[in-house]
This record gives sequence, C-alpha cells and structure tokens, in this order.
Amino acid sequence: MSADVQLFLKDIQSMISELAGVETIKNNVIKALSSGANPIDVVDVMSKGLEDVGGKYERGEYFLSELIMAGIVASEITSILKPHLEKSAKKPAGKVVIGTVKGDLHDIGKNIVIAMLSSAGFRIIDLGIDVPSEKFVDAVKREKPDILGMSCLLTIAMNEMKTVIDKLKEVNLRGDVKVMVGGRPITPQFSEEIGADAYGSNAVEAVKIAKMLMGNVAVDSLAIKSKKEVVEEAKECIRKASSGGGHFLTSSNSWYTDAKLENCLAMVKTGRKHGKYPISI
Repeated sequence: MSADVQLFLKDIQSMISELAGVETIKNNVIKALSSGANPIDVVDVMSKGLEDVGGKYERGEYFLSELIMAGIVASEITSILKPHLEKSAKKPAGKVVIGTVKGDLHDIGKNIVIAMLSSAGFRIIDLGIDVPSEKFVDAVKREKPDILGMSCLLTIAMNEMKTVIDKLKEVNLRGDVKVMVGGRPITPQFSEEIGADAYGSNAVEAVKIAKMLMGNVAVDSLAIKSKKEVVEEAKECIRKASSGGGHFLTSSNSWYTDAKLENCLAMVKTGRKHGKYPISI
C-alpha cells in the first residue's frame, strides 16, 4: 500500500469521525480508489470512523442530527464502493436474511454489512429496521436462508436477539439456519449466551464469518483476526481491567511490541471468558 493511499484512508476515517461534509468525504473516497486503494480497506476505515461517531453520540458529544448525517455519509460511500466491490462477486455464496431488531431504528452498520456480503456473492433479503421477532421467524420459514443476521446498536434492544432465537426454537427452525449477530453493544460473550452461531465485530469480519458458516466450519472469531487486531483487543482487556481495579500480569509495559501471537490470544480469551472486570490472573 502506497504512502498516498495510507494518507487517504487515514483522512477518510478522520473526516467521517468529524463529519467533515458529504461531498468532501466522497471526493476523498474517489481519490483513494483512483490511487489504488482496496475498496475493502475503505470499508474498514469507514467502519472505524462510524464507530467513532457512535462513541461520541453515546458520550453526548454528538446528537441525533449528527447520527443521521453519519448515516447519509455511509450510504453515499457505500454507493461509490458498490460497483468496485461487485467486481469480485462470483457465483452465489448463499442466502442471508438480515435486519435490525425490534426497538432499534439504526441501519448504518447493517447496510454496510449488506454491501459487503453482496459483494462476496451472497443473496440478501433485507427486513429493514425495528423488525419484530415474528417477522424474522416468518422470513426464515418463507425464504429458507442459510444465515440469519441480526443487528443492534442500542443496549436496550439487545435481548430481542435472544427472543428471535428462542422463537426459532419454538417452531423447530433453529437447526435450519445459522445465526450471526453484530452491532456496537454486542460481544462474543453475549453472542454465546443467547445461542447465536457467530458474532462479527465489523463488516469485513462478517463476510469471513459468513463464508465459514456456509462451509459448516466452527467459527472462532479470533482465528480470522490479524495479530494487530488481537493485540489491540488484548490492550483493551488490560485497559478495562485496570479501570475496574483489576490487572493482568505482564512482563513489561511494552509486552505487546514483541509478544508472541499465542500469548496475545491467551490474554484475549481470558478477557472474553470472564467478560467482567476487574480481572486478575
């Protein structure tokens, strides 16, 4: 990746985070692609920028109007990227029914996931936002998808995912479909607790996981992460443990600089297993 492309990608993430303006951001995306940027890398920085926006909204730094603007920006960027992403699409990879659960009107993340899955060859049935459990169940019954995807941004709506899974069990459909969940408040622990098959932390990861599910491969979300991503999650485990009064034992403050991948993985798995902080090992 050239220095120019790296700079473009860094600027795009920053511009989205700061909501620099739709046209300004679009122009930079076009320039990045013209300079040879991989569209998947653009999706990645867009997702990170949107995560920043979500964080600012939760902290009260941004309000509903900014959240709506972020949605418009994401939609415009996705439209630019779609033809580039579709070039790599081959034969249908599978069918996915997807929607944002009841009580949640957000669709930014869901729409990015849809764009990525479509580019990977998946046929998408989008149920939209604020989808009641009955509609998810009816869609599974009618469409017979390979995967059911549920998205959620609000913590108050998280348990709707469990409601959907429970209702699928009630009508004996749970064994007929793989369930993948995601969204800002969702964690690997929560996914496991409600009985989902997989959790995706972002759109790029969602595609990898969907392909694993189609191959009937047991999904280990850590297995598809790069060492950099694992290290970042390990550092977050340390941060949370420290803020909660607990600690991880480490050999030095710079352990992550040259730590072996297996050591990073062990730390992350410990953090995920406990899920609550403080942690002391």
